[in-house]
Amino acid sequence: MTNRLTVSRTIEELAGFRPVLEPMLSMFRPLLEARASLAESLVPSVAEGGFSLPAWDSEKGRQGVPLLRSADLSGLEKAAGTAAAALLPILEGLRPFEAWKPALRAFLSDIPAFLRLSEAFLDGRDEALAEAAEASGMPPAAVLFVLESVLGPVIRAASGAEAPWDSHPAAWRSGECPVCGSAPIIGYLDPKPLDEDNPALYGGGGGQHLHCGTCGTEWHFRRGCCPVCGAEDEGVLQTLQVEGINRGERLVWCTKCGSYYPVIDLRERIGWPDLATMALGMVHLDIIAAERGLQPARPSFWNQFQA
Repeated sequence: MTNRLTVSRTIEELAGFRPVLEPMLSMFRPLLEARASLAESLVPSVAEGGFSLPAWDSEKGRQGVPLLRSADLSGLEKAAGTAAAALLPILEGLRPFEAWKPALRAFLSDIPAFLRLSEAFLDGRDEALAEAAEASGMPPAAVLFVLESVLGPVIRAASGAEAPWDSHPAAWRSGECPVCGSAPIIGYLDPKPLDEDNPALYGGGGGQHLHCGTCGTEWHFRRGCCPVCGAEDEGVLQTLQVEGINRGERLVWCTKCGSYYPVIDLRERIGWPDLATMALGMVHLDIIAAERGLQPARPSFWNQFQA
């Protein structure tokens, strides 16, 4: 965790290196900063509601069952209400939500219903999200974006710093988040090899971590395996990066399922960028991927070009 940059500092670096992204980075900056700072302030509310993350179950971990699958979130009502109140004006200020402000306010005013929908999301019940979108008048992508934006800091506040899924290579082998089950928004390669006595273990480079697009959890994930479809045949994953100076930015895409995710190689950078901001700052690679007919592992406004 050494030398992690703030959202603000990461945006400054990205805008200086790639000025064309400055308007989009500025638009999302308040949301990124608020989400990064909210989790710590929500910890007392989570404790007051009596909610705690389920204990790690090694057998379920080996089966790829996230901690919050089938969880009861009713104890998070106060924390979710606080997060919704803090993020509502910021979400209203995003250009995609200009036409949906009344629907957005209504959606975040009923916190018990919001938590029930969150439970459906964590259980993978997509039909519930589709029904919520129809009832709210917002597109499904907008409903999902709002849900993840508000729920993410709440889950992070409940998660703490422990990471039992990293205790052993076989503890968690899924490409989905071990806490909430979301797809990764970005991956990164460690500045140093995981095994310094055997640097060839990862092709002479660092081990890979994935970063959750919802709650920000990070976990080890083997290189050479697609986190979406699980394919790990030789050559199934390919790398896409622009020529010239790229500061370790690349996309990893799967030749089997056609999905991709951005990766930042920290061995090629000074400082550790904010990863959610970095995912947004690699939209130029998302455009190239879209032109090739590839689909992001974790869709969002910028990689679906709805902003």
